Amino acid sequence: MSELKVAISSPVDDNLYSLLVSQLCIDEEGVTVCGIISLKVFSIKRIRSEYKRLGRSLFVKIMNRLSTKTSKRNSTAQEKHLLISKVGLSEKSIKGFSYKYKIPYLKVNSPNNQDAIEFLKNQNPDLILSIGSNIIREKFLEIPTIGVLNVHMGILPEYRGIGVTEWPIIENRVHDVGLGITLHFMDSGVDTGPIVDTKKINIHNCDSLDEFESKYLSEMVDLMIKGVRMTRDNKLLLKPQIKDGIDRGKQYFSTHPRMRALAEKKFKSLLK
Repeated sequence: MSELKVAISSPVDDNLYSLLVSQLCIDEEGVTVCGIISLKVFSIKRIRSEYKRLGRSLFVKIMNRLSTKTSKRNSTAQEKHLLISKVGLSEKSIKGFSYKYKIPYLKVNSPNNQDAIEFLKNQNPDLILSIGSNIIREKFLEIPTIGVLNVHMGILPEYRGIGVTEWPIIENRVHDVGLGITLHFMDSGVDTGPIVDTKKINIHNCDSLDEFESKYLSEMVDLMIKGVRMTRDNKLLLKPQIKDGIDRGKQYFSTHPRMRALAEKKFKSLLK
């Protein structure tokens, strides 16, 4: 492939993960960022879509984020600063980044909406990078000639869905399954697409679950860029999640704050 055309779907305009991946794609030889979409932070359609996807778990998810936001802020600030410096990122928004590099950009209510679909079709991407995405529908998945890449914050196929850092800890499966992230191509299911690569993350050198989770950003950025390079160099080796009709996977949902507290307690015991 002479030049890999990549489009990026970002959850919000100021998402650091999206910005870091976008910058690295711009700097990568043989890769062109042909278009970027980001979601509007607040919209009735987005709230309805999230509620339809998560049900009452949406409110648990919001509670979890509010309860951990303060404790994570201090533990991640230094890591984020180091990452920004390392990558050479200067822009603080996807819109500003797109303007700087003259990349077509559109803010949308949902990646599945017709305006998003038409915009991305017009960019004719080989590959779409889905970052912090909703469930993606068939019309979106059909746009790129190669597929839609995503980094899942859990080990696939065992842990699909959300809250998949806490659940392996709660279920005492850290030693046999591990904690980490999975690069995979998306399909119409929930985290059921073919696996490209998996990265297990060492739990040691951390004092808390929050501190451990602060490691995820840099690892996710590295794994996504690895996937871009593998695609560009035609070195993809895909592993199906369902083998011989057997599916070892299970879908999980957001943990209640009490379950989060249990996971934190169990995590500390793993460090001893």
